[in-house]
Amino acid sequence: MNRKHKNQWIWALAGVLILIHTVPAVAQDDTAREDRRARFKARMEEKIEQMHAELGLSQEQQEKLKTHRDAKMEKRQAFRENMRNKRRALREELQKPDFDRQRVKSLHEDIKKLMNESADQRLEDIMYVREILTPQQYKAFMEKKEEFKRRHGSWREKGSHGDSPKGFGGPPPDPEFDMPPEDR
Repeated sequence: MNRKHKNQWIWALAGVLILIHTVPAVAQDDTAREDRRARFKARMEEKIEQMHAELGLSQEQQEKLKTHRDAKMEKRQAFRENMRNKRRALREELQKPDFDRQRVKSLHEDIKKLMNESADQRLEDIMYVREILTPQQYKAFMEKKEEFKRRHGSWREKGSHGDSPKGFGGPPPDPEFDMPPEDR
């Protein structure tokens, strides 16, 4: 076998070995990610149940909140995907050497509209929850929420990545219209 063919075989073998070791690692990453999501979801459900108990919610109130929360899941997922696509398109357009200024402005307007729709929906969700809870339950809920913020800090103030400076993790905080945990 000549030297050229020998080198090709060595490279092919190296490629196969890399694939053999990479595929299980990717599958393991997906499994680990799913495990983390399942644990997070279980913790959130536990915290929601604890909050329901602490607030003394009736079974009817709990069911209404759960139905509302479940109905929002698909809408929230669609919103995130749409926002992600608009931001990606904006980023790609801005990176082009001969970008289209009108397209950039149009994409930016679309993103602003989506953010406004999100804020409107957040307000609607809060008003819905406010209508379900009694005034005493709502007051207790807000007190618990403030206590949680004092102990753990607000992710909005830290930014979406923990240590990011304020203002770099999403819209500015608006404590009056924050989403209650039952509705997340």
